Amino acid sequence: MGEPPTVSKASGWGQRLRGWLFGIFIMGSTLFGTLYLFIPFTPLIFFAPRAWRRYADYMNGLWHSMAAGTVRLLFGVKARVIGDRIDPNEMAIYIMNHRTSLDWFFFWNALYQQDPLLNQTEKIALKGIGKHCPGAGWAMQCNSFIFLDRNFEKDKEKIRRLIDYYVGIGNNYQLLLFPEGTDRCPISVESNERYAAKVGLKPYSYVLHPRTTGFTHIVQQMRKSGKLKAIYDVSVGYKDKIVQTETDIIFEGVAPKEVHFQIVRVPIDQLPHQDEEVAEWITKRWADKEEKLRRFYDTPRDQTFDNTPHGKEYELKPNAERWNNIAVATWAIATFSWMFGVLPFPMLSWFSFYGVLFYLIVTAVYGGVEFLVIERFRAWKASGDQKWDWDVVPRIFHRISEKLPLGLF
Repeated sequence: MGEPPTVSKASGWGQRLRGWLFGIFIMGSTLFGTLYLFIPFTPLIFFAPRAWRRYADYMNGLWHSMAAGTVRLLFGVKARVIGDRIDPNEMAIYIMNHRTSLDWFFFWNALYQQDPLLNQTEKIALKGIGKHCPGAGWAMQCNSFIFLDRNFEKDKEKIRRLIDYYVGIGNNYQLLLFPEGTDRCPISVESNERYAAKVGLKPYSYVLHPRTTGFTHIVQQMRKSGKLKAIYDVSVGYKDKIVQTETDIIFEGVAPKEVHFQIVRVPIDQLPHQDEEVAEWITKRWADKEEKLRRFYDTPRDQTFDNTPHGKEYELKPNAERWNNIAVATWAIATFSWMFGVLPFPMLSWFSFYGVLFYLIVTAVYGGVEFLVIERFRAWKASGDQKWDWDVVPRIFHRISEKLPLGLF
């Protein structure tokens, strides 16, 4: 049977209008959030860096869940999630095949269905160009994502600094990696096939050969802390259609109806310790994933991945769906009120201007908000004056967040 067709054109103007509304809302909400929900709290970076981290994780998790709810409501996208449960309280790595450039976006639906808190504890390693996208890039900087330039000599220092920060801040995060390095588009397929032929590897039909150097480095860096507990092997597949890029969903309004995820937990003690053996492990894992996806696409459309021995299928619970709808509505009201009703006021326009200036200056001077945060956190720890930030602000904020409905996230 093989993969379904790749769709990049709308079937009518109604579909395009939904895409335009989606694009305006998503971009507008990121600008609103980074300017009005983050900028007023940036003093915490200097005086209470742990409180900043908790607040930024909280707000980004709320936005991720809202974005997942938006594609569900606007396009009818349903995530089918099967396999092992992800523990938000353990440090882990997600490894996922990268079929389209939207996989990570739809993964937020899967995380929300398993446990809404997972959208707060996820970090992503992604292409460095995303850092410079107004609104979305600034939010990802505030969330301390890892931006990679695909030059290992340059990237390994960034990786080390961010992972040291994740460990030092004391929270347990799950880092999403795409070992293939890019999505499986025609250009990357051609390049990957040339590489496979050059080194004598078998060509793949459903995945790209993984880049072992970066994966091995990240695993070994996180292992040094002693906190890395597991790797979650995530397989993503599409049965009705494949939508390759963000522009297809924004400008044409095309989206898959179902996105299938299988999650397999691999305890970290099952991974070998030597670099060469870790590289062989991910290579073997990707060969197995190729066969897994072949079986997935050869089964009838209404069937999903095989379950794991102790796994289950995770549905969107009615209470979580209700609160997620409320979150989408709240963000929509706030965003469009700001865009069309509040922004024209001179005082708020100036506030927005200075907010944009802050992100541009910090990116130019420090390389991004994430590195300013790391520098201030290290200085704060070195000062020894940690009691206020450790004991008061995070505890108060945690108690407030506990009172809000879990499904809101």
